[in-house]
Amino acid sequence: MDPNRRYVFRGYAVPFGGRIGRLGECPNGEKIADGFIEAPAAAIGVVGGRSRVRFGPRAVQCQIRNFVRFRQAEATVIGQFDLDGHYKVTCHELDLDELATNTQATTAVDGLEVGTQIRLRVGRYFAGISSTSKVTDGEPSVIIDPQTGYSQVSFQDRQARKEYPLAVEVDVNRLNRTPTQVAFMSKSGQQEKGRTVDGQLYDTIVTKVARTKEPFPNSRIDGNSVVVPGWGTLFLGDVLISPHTRRLTMLRAHLGV
Repeated sequence: MDPNRRYVFRGYAVPFGGRIGRLGECPNGEKIADGFIEAPAAAIGVVGGRSRVRFGPRAVQCQIRNFVRFRQAEATVIGQFDLDGHYKVTCHELDLDELATNTQATTAVDGLEVGTQIRLRVGRYFAGISSTSKVTDGEPSVIIDPQTGYSQVSFQDRQARKEYPLAVEVDVNRLNRTPTQVAFMSKSGQQEKGRTVDGQLYDTIVTKVARTKEPFPNSRIDGNSVVVPGWGTLFLGDVLISPHTRRLTMLRAHLGV
């Protein structure tokens, strides 16, 4: 085998992270120079392997105390060659080009809350994604775990002592039917204008966001996003697709926007 030809593993799982840039309302809000939310994550190198973390609130560093709260978070990434094939390669019975590979990334967070007076609350979210391929394959085949989803999503107004629950519906089967970028692009309607982010194709696993009780005052739902005055904009279930990667973001918050 050509020593320059090899399989390069890619895999990471981040339970949550980000940066807080302002505290308080404009124009008198305070700029936060070091508002990074530092939390453990799992990642593997180019040769594969296993990386996993499980942690509680004490493991997270953030200058803004109590802005992000949770009970427990975990993440695991595994990148490996097929074991039987790997064994045969070590015995010189199989060429490395013929090896099948598998990469898995999962993360889960329990009891997440984001915000101060107005809070996003999520009882639990879980995300899982896996890819399979051979060294010689042009693109890996990427599948989202059927268990991926959310439970007990709501916004809370602490001053008014009211809770505004949301129902978030997820469908991973539609994207799993097009597990490569080539398959995704060939499906009718997937190349419509505006469905790219930084050169990557964009989609979502979320099919519907709905209020189950009265709405948060002056809030609105737009596709997979929820705009809440005094908190910001929440995006749910983003998926970015490129030839060799598929990135799933369960929660993305534009705070104050």
